Amino acid sequence: MKIVYDKKVAMVMVSKDGCELKHLSKELRNDKEVVIAAAYNNGRSLIYASEELKNDREFLLSEIKKGYIDYKYIKDLNDNIKNDKEASIAAIISYKRDLFRSLGYDSKHDKDVILTQVKTHGYVNIPEDNLANKEIVHAIVMIDPSVIRLLDVNYKNDINFAKMVLEMHPSAMVFFPRQTLENPEINNLLYDESGYNRSTGYEKNGYNREWLNESGELKKIFSKSNRKFESKQDYINLVNEYLELKTSRKAFCEKNNIRLDEFNSLLADISVEDAGLKEEFNKSAQRSAEVYIHQRNKLIECIISGEKSIYEYAKKYSFKYKFHDLLKNCKSHELSEKLMLRLLDGIKSKEISPSDMINMTSDIKSSSRYEDAIKEYDNLMMSCKHNNNINKTYISSMHSLKNELAVYKAGFNKEKYLSSNPTVGKIVDGKFDMVQVTEEHIENAKKYLKLTGQYICNKTVMNITSKFATGQLNPEEVFKDYTEEQNHCIKELVEQQKEEKDDLNKDISEIQELNDKINSTVVKRSDKGIE
Repeated sequence: MKIVYDKKVAMVMVSKDGCELKHLSKELRNDKEVVIAAAYNNGRSLIYASEELKNDREFLLSEIKKGYIDYKYIKDLNDNIKNDKEASIAAIISYKRDLFRSLGYDSKHDKDVILTQVKTHGYVNIPEDNLANKEIVHAIVMIDPSVIRLLDVNYKNDINFAKMVLEMHPSAMVFFPRQTLENPEINNLLYDESGYNRSTGYEKNGYNREWLNESGELKKIFSKSNRKFESKQDYINLVNEYLELKTSRKAFCEKNNIRLDEFNSLLADISVEDAGLKEEFNKSAQRSAEVYIHQRNKLIECIISGEKSIYEYAKKYSFKYKFHDLLKNCKSHELSEKLMLRLLDGIKSKEISPSDMINMTSDIKSSSRYEDAIKEYDNLMMSCKHNNNINKTYISSMHSLKNELAVYKAGFNKEKYLSSNPTVGKIVDGKFDMVQVTEEHIENAKKYLKLTGQYICNKTVMNITSKFATGQLNPEEVFKDYTEEQNHCIKELVEQQKEEKDDLNKDISEIQELNDKINSTVVKRSDKGIE
């Protein structure tokens, strides 16, 4: 084929087939415009460019950046360009990995080349010895945090390293171990004061500020409830209702058929997000504490004076006010002795049963309630033995009661009890009849014992179950009484506080009047020149 000298004809030829460059004149093969057009069509055509262009670094870099040079023909280029750092970076940027590998530049430990690789292609197979170079690792991680999964524990446990990464890439928390994420500095970096992730908007259990998970499902607070909750606002409305009623949490939970521990969890969640509600909760807690102290002090006075019998205390109040708490908070040693004698009289006269003693001396939340009661009872006996003012005949009564406590050690087994097909006797219209014990009677008995803080064991459950079965205890009346009593006590305390406030305001007014008289007298004496 004849050599072509016409540039216009040459441009048409190389645009159709870049390798036609070999049929052009020397001048045209040295023409950058013509060679670029040929390379654009076929990267192989550069082997037919003039030697001058093959040695032109700037020209070759430009072509590499454009991606026009085919890695298969890199061997035909100038050796200098093959070992050129900038050429290697240009090959990476143009997404010519094969070309990059064909270049001879030793880039294994070159930070700039490595970071260009990571920035352009994500993490690539970089020699492991680079992972020991902190400068390179830090730079790589800031571009592609997924590299963290390949690092050793020294990096992952480094709090400063974690802070540096998570400030820019909060989502990289998935690559760090739990112990690092639980560090207070890291936790504050990832989560706001309400506990929500600053990046995702979700808290640690997977719910957002509207209490919805990623599937749009509402957080479930209560395992059972009389209400239906379809949004976070429904939960907030429930809490506002509780605050408006100014009742106890326990009474409110009973009314709405929700568990107290779950309701406390709801209050904790809401108080974290709403400072106003948190203040209201604190006021409510303070009010509850004031109610408790007021009721306790009044109960001590009533027991000592005989207004309330020790039997009445044991049955109705011991679940909330333990006897050692009453003793400890008597205003004098003389009063504590009188209170102890009231208890000893109750034990001696059999007013106090063994189960009453367990209720009076052990915490309802304790997992070893029987053992706790025995220990506390032994302490009471020891105190009585060393008190010369207490008649020793009381000690023998206490020993007798302790022996009777043994039958209350066995736990209750509902399945075993029901399998015996239990019945209890009941008189109906003057006739004796047998009543079948049902599971409902048992559940009411356990609920009653729990509500009144009494000890739950085989003997107490069977005793209370028989009372529900025979109608001696009515579920509706029994469970309603405790709520009303609590509300009555709160109302009584509010009225007392109001009276105290009125008395205080009266005292302040009298003091102010006295100050005014004193100031008036001082002014008059001053006008008369009297010192």
